[in-house]
Amino acid sequence: MNALGLGRLRNLEPKKPVQRYQWERPGDMIHVAVDDATCLAYVEVLADEQKATTTGFLARAVGWFSEQGITCRRVLSDNGTACRSGDW
Repeated sequence: MNALGLGRLRNLEPKKPVQRYQWERPGDMIHVAVDDATCLAYVEVLADEQKATTTGFLARAVGWFSEQGITCRRVLSDNGTACRSGDW
């Protein structure tokens, strides 16, 4: 029993379920360019991460998701300087 770790009380108690942040409806959360509910992704290779580049990317991604029938309601970013701009 000890080899299985059953000698410890905490190993006998059921583990708490993992809470996922996954949103249920497509478009509820876009993690920059991946829809959290469907895992559908929009990708571009860009030269830099400047404000104009990233805001343009976001606009094209939102447009592309819209063409796929997904309305973007929330966007999760890394809070870089470009993502904190008013244009974002």
